[in-house]
Amino acid sequence: MEHKKKTRVTSQPFYELPSYKQTSVEVIAEARQSVKSLPARRPYTPAEHNRTLFGKRSRYERPPSNYSIGSRHFTDELLDGERRAGVKLAPLEKLLAKAVDEKPLQATPPCPPPSTHRLLEEAEQSVSSSTLSSDEPLSTRRPAQQVCASEDSSPLFFWEQDLAPVLCQLVPGSDSAALCGECDQLLAVLWRGKGLVRDLPSKKRKEMLRRIFNFLDCKDPELLLKLSKVVLVLEVVGKNLLNICKLLFSVIREGSSDQLFIEEGIAEPLLNRLSLCDPVADSQALVYGVGTIKLMASNAELRGQLNCAGVFSLLSSLIHTYVNKQLPDDHTFSHQATDVLVQVTGALRNLADSPNLFSHLKTSLVPLLPSLFASQLHSSDIVFNVSRLLSKLTLDGECQEAVTQCPGLLSALLQVLLVHQEHADIVVRVGFVLGNVTATCSAASKELFSSHQCLPLLISIWKKYFAELQNCDAENSKVMEDVLIKVVRFVANLSVHPEVGSAIASSSEVLDHLIAAIDTLPFTAHRDLVVTALATLNNLSYYSTEDSCFAIATRHMQLAESLEKVLLEDNEDGLLESIRVYGNLSRYPAVRGLIADRKVDVLMVTLLDSGRKELVCAVCGVLMNHMLEKSNLEGLKASSPCQKLVDVLRDFGSEDWQLATLVCKVLWNCSEHAHPTECCFGDDTERLSQLLKCYIEEQPASDEHVWKGHFVPVAQNLHTRIKLH
Repeated sequence: MEHKKKTRVTSQPFYELPSYKQTSVEVIAEARQSVKSLPARRPYTPAEHNRTLFGKRSRYERPPSNYSIGSRHFTDELLDGERRAGVKLAPLEKLLAKAVDEKPLQATPPCPPPSTHRLLEEAEQSVSSSTLSSDEPLSTRRPAQQVCASEDSSPLFFWEQDLAPVLCQLVPGSDSAALCGECDQLLAVLWRGKGLVRDLPSKKRKEMLRRIFNFLDCKDPELLLKLSKVVLVLEVVGKNLLNICKLLFSVIREGSSDQLFIEEGIAEPLLNRLSLCDPVADSQALVYGVGTIKLMASNAELRGQLNCAGVFSLLSSLIHTYVNKQLPDDHTFSHQATDVLVQVTGALRNLADSPNLFSHLKTSLVPLLPSLFASQLHSSDIVFNVSRLLSKLTLDGECQEAVTQCPGLLSALLQVLLVHQEHADIVVRVGFVLGNVTATCSAASKELFSSHQCLPLLISIWKKYFAELQNCDAENSKVMEDVLIKVVRFVANLSVHPEVGSAIASSSEVLDHLIAAIDTLPFTAHRDLVVTALATLNNLSYYSTEDSCFAIATRHMQLAESLEKVLLEDNEDGLLESIRVYGNLSRYPAVRGLIADRKVDVLMVTLLDSGRKELVCAVCGVLMNHMLEKSNLEGLKASSPCQKLVDVLRDFGSEDWQLATLVCKVLWNCSEHAHPTECCFGDDTERLSQLLKCYIEEQPASDEHVWKGHFVPVAQNLHTRIKLH
């Protein structure tokens, strides 16, 4: 007996591992995620009610979002690429007279794209009713002929028998409803003979375009969309392509037109035409065309249509072309390429609002980002759009993995922070992205921290925005605080990696800034920032021990005193994080003395009744170290700590074996100096004994490995001590 008493007094607790065997993984598991990654809210981005091509960042003359567009801007002059030889055809007016006397042949179209089925059906009905005599018996009508398959499948036949009659029905002065119907017929005919349209002589193409362009002064958005769809199918080039893209952009800018874009199925013909654009000659048309796609993508249903039409293939191809291909290296074209890429990245960001599209973005976009950043690093518009996109994508686990595995992307994001420190809206999003990837991937933490500029860069950003936070008005205060939260969260998640965490914990400058945040910022006004700083201090203080050279080892008392301020606040999150830091600091005898002197330990015992498992677990971490001194237990007798601990074991034991293990360790330390144990546990001795026996013999429904490997050994030793003493 005497030998056992001596062992109990002089040796460390039986459950404590020798120092040479401690590893971060073992201690983290034992301490119930004492070092943890931090979640965060995604940076708030208000909806863009003012639909424009570019934001307020423009630093040089760019294509405007406000302009007038009408028939005078279009031309029937064809470029060399549109000139085609062909037979001389009769004027359109003669064909109209001929169509009155003769019954034109019907054409059975090949299967068109899905979005044109309705147009074809309506057009066929309309053509049949208007070109065949109503009193002519069906049996006397000539059989329908295949335009693209019969021996008369020629531009001449197609023009005279199909196109001309429909074009002649487009009469100026007609009401919009009638013109919309004629456009539907024309579009259906064009789809049927699409291969023949390209072979029409330039004179007839000019005549056809002139007739269509005459109606582009109308104000009816539905008619404008139908006419635009016809022009896109005709594959115009040059100024006509630019102007039709500008026309579409001007219509989509009105949020009320989204439904018309859905009904008309603009996505498919627009994407088809833009996919044929020359990246140099058609760069300005691409600005407005892709700008239209960007605004379309802000509507959920239009996003679906764009996805079905292959929008990711087009946008990825444009990024690849402008970033990786050998294009003219001059100042003017450089600006034009940037303008297109601003629209491309903006469209991709809007498309990311549909989580079911993440897989497309992950495979088609992420691999292109390092090259995009390398070529457009100083374009704040593009960097902003990509950072918004990544802040959305990295909420998804698979996309996080794609980002971390993409060669050069993490270092490129650090470079973005370095170049754009002055832009809070970029820093806050890139900080959020880096915090996301380091929360789940320790390899990403090591890769990022291995860059010599990582920690100095983060300290520099902190100093800049912390100074601004203390001197700015209430409106800008939220922006500054949000930046600081994302930066500190990034540091906290970096520190989960043992090597990185140890390196950060050795920085006295990091500790200075975190303590300054707790000491100087009013908790009520800056609650989220203070709580995030406390969580970071929890991670860093884990690495500090009494004989280490880390910054906290020499300033643990200063930090412990700073934490008292937060304990008095009526906020559970702040309370929880500060107690977790106390749990690490209570390894220092001086801190345990401070806890007793300031009655912090009494507060801890009171919190055992909180019913919140996370909080109770953190309190037990503090009490486990605090009860190593007999004097500390004596000072808490009036608070009945053992009774409350037994209650916790009863309430949470069978559903949380890690918490049950921690409670048993605290009770072991409480009884370390008690002879017999009834002096410690009092009237709860028998109740505790029965609980331990029940839990030891229980077959748990879950977490059996925790119960068997952690709880049972501690519980058995505690139960044996109770029985023997």
